[in-house]
Amino acid sequence: MLVDIRAAQLLCSRLCHDLVGPVGAIGAGLELLAEASGPYGADGADGALELVKRSSGEIAKRLAFLRSAFGLGGGAASGATLAEARKLTADFLSGGNIALDWPDEAEASLGPAAAKLLLNLALLGSECLPRGGRLAIHVANLPDGLGVALVAAGPGARFRADVREVLVSQVSGDALTARNVHGHYAACLAEDMGAGIEVLEDVPGEVRLAVLLPGERG
Repeated sequence: MLVDIRAAQLLCSRLCHDLVGPVGAIGAGLELLAEASGPYGADGADGALELVKRSSGEIAKRLAFLRSAFGLGGGAASGATLAEARKLTADFLSGGNIALDWPDEAEASLGPAAAKLLLNLALLGSECLPRGGRLAIHVANLPDGLGVALVAAGPGARFRADVREVLVSQVSGDALTARNVHGHYAACLAEDMGAGIEVLEDVPGEVRLAVLLPGERG
């Protein structure tokens, strides 16, 4: 089955757009409830409120990241800065067991496809670390375009075989599942920019991704 990428992006944008508002409202309402309860509330209730507030904040960060990674929102018309892409990734990983190592780059504007591909590579890299670790991302202007290098390092770091298959090779629609479709999407983004994603797993406990985007500049 062929899937129109634009239609998929629009559906993701709509879904995330519809959910971000209510999630933010839940967080605001819980803050008001916590203030109204004062210091005399039951410990259990206070703990539950804190948990729900933290969870709603995490959902909002994840939705913001996924909306920009998959959808047409989040600056798709004008591009996103490297700093914005880095903040979305840092928020997405916050509270987990993966440390992000993404040095500051210039506040240059990226093309929307390049920014989207960066976020998708970060998502793929984070999934290579089931037991946590470090995710390092480096972006550099090269003579032939914009170079992106990503290293996921940690105990048991590995690329799932089904995700790697759809990322580096042409596959039929029957090979796509909910667990690997984002790898296919990343490959489509790169291909549309005249690039290919290289995957290296020659060092134990380390997965490396690299892509050269011709004509792009950060």
